Amino acid sequence: MTTQGQAQKDAQHISLQIVTTSDNFPEEGFREFNQHEKLATVLQQAAAKLKLKNTDGWVAKVGDRQLDPAKTLAENGLTDETRIQWAPVERGGGACIR
Repeated sequence: MTTQGQAQKDAQHISLQIVTTSDNFPEEGFREFNQHEKLATVLQQAAAKLKLKNTDGWVAKVGDRQLDPAKTLAENGLTDETRIQWAPVERGGGACIR
């Protein structure tokens, strides 16, 4: 039986997975985070666990929507069991005409 306090605590947490070109954090499934935690903190944890050397200029997205690392998970509108794509900014390319 869950108490109101436990239910309130559980409501404060959401499960996320960070997906990069090298690997995922966690590798399988999701990890629980407090929704009031800054996205930057979660991304730093992922970078450390995945041993990513330089993530300067990387962008976190859900679908086509870019997330703001300075905001909390809640402020970014993240919901439970969300997969965040985190990768270097895609550089615009084009046909090279010679």
